[in-house]
Amino acid sequence: MSIDRRPFLGVAGCSLLAFAGESSVDALARAGRAEAAPPAATGKRMWTSMMLSAIALVLLIVPSTRRNEKALAWTCGMVFLSLWIDKGLGLIVGGFVPSPVGAVTGYVPTIPEMSIALGIWAIGFLMITVFYKITLSVREGLAT
Repeated sequence: MSIDRRPFLGVAGCSLLAFAGESSVDALARAGRAEAAPPAATGKRMWTSMMLSAIALVLLIVPSTRRNEKALAWTCGMVFLSLWIDKGLGLIVGGFVPSPVGAVTGYVPTIPEMSIALGIWAIGFLMITVFYKITLSVREGLAT
């Protein structure tokens, strides 16, 4: 009987690896297969996401950049891009981790799944439209 000497990562270890640019799924998969390192592209994307969010956080904390509408627009764009990279690309790539036998299962979204995703985007755009309408009416009220 052989003893498995690979370190057990657990939740805390995976969280630390995820903070370092590797998703928890990748960390668990790598630990289970005793692989070396994740693909470089995933790490670069996650580091980019972290840097964008850190810069945006600093810019949002400073009151002078919050009052500057041009800087605020760029900062909000950085937050959006950071979240899109982290939650979009980071989670999608994590879904393509090979199984223990090394096979990657192909996946094509069905029509109901695509229509649900389209409906979610449509509701999001509707909410943005309503919020813009409210914001513009408040600004017009303050200007008069």
